[in-house]
Amino acid sequence: MKVRFHLAKGQNFMKWQITEDGGRKSYYDPRDVNLTLYNCVLCNRAKTATTIYEGGNKTVCSWIKCERVKIEPVTEMSGKCIFYNPRVKPHWFDEAGENIDGEHYETIKTNGKKVLVKV
Repeated sequence: MKVRFHLAKGQNFMKWQITEDGGRKSYYDPRDVNLTLYNCVLCNRAKTATTIYEGGNKTVCSWIKCERVKIEPVTEMSGKCIFYNPRVKPHWFDEAGENIDGEHYETIKTNGKKVLVKV
């Protein structure tokens, strides 16, 4: 499965997009649900992200690959934030600004638009 934040204009703008291995897509409003992702890897197309970082048009270049996703009601969560914004850095990064592309996490949780890992 792939999970990413959907930024294309339209009905699903600013929602979490889950793409199953068969291609089926579903969308979830981050105001309504938290996602728990299991056995995760942070994926990034570095060349595309670098083009965006240097001022190019945004396009899909990152996602979280995972084995399964649990959809839960919204609750407050704690953890260490990880980030992805190719206008800021052309890779996934942690609170210290370190490149964490390709990192593996047993569990990743979303809280609103935030992406959290255990500390």
